[in-house]
Amino acid sequence: MDRTIAEIQRGLQAVYDSEETGQGRFGVSEVTLLGSGFETDVFAFTLTDRDRGAQDLILRVYAGEGASEKAAREFVAMSRLRPSGYPVPQILLLRSDPSPLGRPFVIMERIHGVSLGASYWSASGAQRQDLQALLCRLMVELHELNGSAILPDSPLADSQAPSLFLDHELSNLFTLLHRLEGREPSSLRGVLAWLSSRRSTVSCEHLAVVHGDFHPNNVLLRADGAPYVIDWSNVRLADYRTDLAWTWLINRLVLRATAQPDGGETELRLYERLAGKAVAQIEFFEVIASTRLLLSVLISLRFGAARQGMRPEAEALMRRDADQMQYVAALLQERTGITMSDVENAL
Repeated sequence: MDRTIAEIQRGLQAVYDSEETGQGRFGVSEVTLLGSGFETDVFAFTLTDRDRGAQDLILRVYAGEGASEKAAREFVAMSRLRPSGYPVPQILLLRSDPSPLGRPFVIMERIHGVSLGASYWSASGAQRQDLQALLCRLMVELHELNGSAILPDSPLADSQAPSLFLDHELSNLFTLLHRLEGREPSSLRGVLAWLSSRRSTVSCEHLAVVHGDFHPNNVLLRADGAPYVIDWSNVRLADYRTDLAWTWLINRLVLRATAQPDGGETELRLYERLAGKAVAQIEFFEVIASTRLLLSVLISLRFGAARQGMRPEAEALMRRDADQMQYVAALLQERTGITMSDVENAL
């Protein structure tokens, strides 16, 4: 966080005072930093409306490259997801640069609850199965929405050939690779060649809304048990298996860090049962997810986290978790047969 709580409060007050009927009507109080992630600082605050009383709200302030685009993407997606019946907090306000807070931000309602992750990875038996079923149900419901209606401005929204999404994904990976300016591990070039050579064998029936970072910590459970999915800055149109592969990868890393058994296969079977269809060729999407994560980490460690649209503090977290990235490299080696020792050395 590069601003004090007092500065955040003054900035918020300026935002509401600038509204057409805002002068003297609104009061901002009880500003609290809830957390700092790779891309955002998240604050809670109370807004007192002279006419309507008090309301608890959330402020998400974005940092790094592409901050304005991420804020706008989250605002637009959430403003369309909620009317569709999907459980997200009500999004209220978007401000891009220049803003009174110095960075782009969004404001939304505050959901008083706890993260699903607080119990998801530590639960066992029937409770674990219930939590896994909840996470998978939320993913299935998201992937069944009309993607073009939720994200009509996506370059893929009008595509008549869903498989073109794969070209888009591979192009993004090559862009990340080139950001290493010729100093990338040769094994990662080999992985991209592996993906490119198999691209024509992977079928894609339709494009879905994918969250982009779907994991238990991005689901809040209200006191009555109602779930709300948060953190939509990476939302996009893609094959639904993109979300599945990323979720499975993140869950594997967390379970490994806490010395628990891998639960990914169970989650996959649950998703298949709830969606009423088999999930084929998931390994291809696992390779995409693992490659994206490794490239993002290597770029951030070499050139700074801001280059990847993250807060500078993210670099320290990545260095701390280097062992986890070596595990990701081992997964890539297992899936592709390509030796990844040069990635491990780079980390």
